[in-house]
Amino acid sequence: MHRTHRGAPLLGALCLLPASLLAFVCLTTPGVDGCCMVPRGYPGDVDQSMQEVLILHADGHEELVLRVRPFFREADEPPSHLAWLVTVPTKPTAYRTASSEVFGEARVLHARLQAFYDAQEPRDLNLLTTSASVDSAAARGSWGLDISEPVTVGPYTITEVRTLGGAAVEELNRYLETNGFGTEDPDHLAWFAENEFTFLCIRIDPPEGSVRLGQHLDLVPLQIGFESERPYYPGKYSANQGDFGLELTLVTPDPLLLRSVGEVRGRLNAYGRRSNLFTVKPLPAGFGEVVDEGFPGGRPRPERWYVNRVDSSGFNRKDAAGVPAILGWKDDVFWSLGGAADEPPDWYYGDSDQPLLHPHNTRKIWGILFVLAIGAVGFWLLRRSRRPQTA
Repeated sequence: MHRTHRGAPLLGALCLLPASLLAFVCLTTPGVDGCCMVPRGYPGDVDQSMQEVLILHADGHEELVLRVRPFFREADEPPSHLAWLVTVPTKPTAYRTASSEVFGEARVLHARLQAFYDAQEPRDLNLLTTSASVDSAAARGSWGLDISEPVTVGPYTITEVRTLGGAAVEELNRYLETNGFGTEDPDHLAWFAENEFTFLCIRIDPPEGSVRLGQHLDLVPLQIGFESERPYYPGKYSANQGDFGLELTLVTPDPLLLRSVGEVRGRLNAYGRRSNLFTVKPLPAGFGEVVDEGFPGGRPRPERWYVNRVDSSGFNRKDAAGVPAILGWKDDVFWSLGGAADEPPDWYYGDSDQPLLHPHNTRKIWGILFVLAIGAVGFWLLRRSRRPQTA
């Protein structure tokens, strides 16, 4: 682990950087202003068409499964490699690759719970959500960069660069400018630096035997584990990746705060979805591997898993001045955990057995009571008619 500090000579600080990180930076574009970056000197650019995301959050730990769909433009052929940058609020606990089948299983799970909701919902009742702002983490007064040795996971080579306060923005930009690279907008980096986020600098090389990447990459999902009090999605650093789509499934043992759901849904321009649908059955098989291998304290076994879905055709549109929407964000995407007040309506029972007193049974119950009442009256009249007459 290497650390650079403000006040030390810049050249000496740079000598502490691992050679692999220097190579990574030297081969990326002049401006590190996007989630995916092409090599320096490449005549084209890179955008994303889609992100697929699965988030499992329990007991202050998150397993983030992420797959991006980058494509290259404005060039005759794809580049020799690609750089990918992911932000996380704390230092990761582990990396691994995951099966792409988990995204399909996530869609099927939510669609099944949505169908249960639609079938169980009485008429004239609706689940309402409101919006509220998400509080950002408190900034700390430390400074500098904390750089870890690179690790290799599947096709990804990952170097962790942790920011240690607001001064890290100036230090990083000074390094880029000194070495002939463009600088990043300090306002875009300030929030991450002040909240001591970790930047995962990821390099993606072509498969063995190839010298260039494909025009459209079909990357294996990357699973990242880290500690976080609230579920987190890294969206803020993708400001310059175009207006890409998003398919995200969030699974938690606690319901989400409905105000937080509404705020995130509005920010991500997501379709209307029911909130905090739950399952009492085991998670799909593909999820089991993510949970079993990802959670350091062992597999969580809650009574319910709450499933929330975010589908968006794009949330990074440019305004009239050509500024992407994400550049206006003051913080990144967090959901707040809720409580009993955020549970689905009492008539919703998910995929468990239907309770006897469910509103759908009201007519049956009243019908049974009516028949019993008629039978009781008839029995009383019959007994009365058979009583002997007295003088």
